[in-house]
Amino acid sequence: CWTNNFKLHRVSVHRTPSSSYVVVKTNKIDIHGRYVADLFYSLTDKDAGKIFREGRYLNQELLDKGLAKLA
Repeated sequence: CWTNNFKLHRVSVHRTPSSSYVVVKTNKIDIHGRYVADLFYSLTDKDAGKIFREGRYLNQELLDKGLAKLA
């Protein structure tokens, strides 16, 4: 489940080949030992804090397009 109410544990920013910047936020590990992550991105901003606050939320975009589903 993805939520806006979380404790921020780790944030990192990576530049992708398509010139977008991605912030990966993890806050827990699932029952199989995998990280649960929220992904935010921007095509222009490089600032992690700004991307986190104002960037596009990839998780929700994937749900909206039917490319992902909640477990």
